[in-house]
Amino acid sequence: MPRTTIQSLKQCGTTAVLILLCTTLSCKKETSTDAAKFAGTWTGLSTCTSDSATVSVIITAGSGNNITFTNNIATATYPALKDVTVKAVASGDQLTFPTQSFNDNSGHSITISGSGSLSGGTLTLYQEYTGYLSTACSFSGRK
Repeated sequence: MPRTTIQSLKQCGTTAVLILLCTTLSCKKETSTDAAKFAGTWTGLSTCTSDSATVSVIITAGSGNNITFTNNIATATYPALKDVTVKAVASGDQLTFPTQSFNDNSGHSITISGSGSLSGGTLTLYQEYTGYLSTACSFSGRK
């Protein structure tokens, strides 16, 4: 082969390798956590031991599968639960409220535990409260 043909092939090969390398390096792996599925504002029916109400629940995805949950599962009987922030952990389409204590809007200490799931675009939650307040609440809502 003539020398210019070999040089042209080398240049084409080098160019192809550089293009491939740049393309590979510019690709980023999309990261998605289980928590991201739950993030958003959910509106639905909250039912506690003695009454129910239409409420909104705000979920913010944190690092890893951690969730910050602004609990608006307040009803007429339990208004002190409005805008209380608790933590949850997502795993797949399930979430868990590990047992944790917080002060309600009146300054009373309450302990919460519970669980939830996401199915077909519907978020379902179950929470148990003990301490100053002793009740159980469920929630079913959509974004």
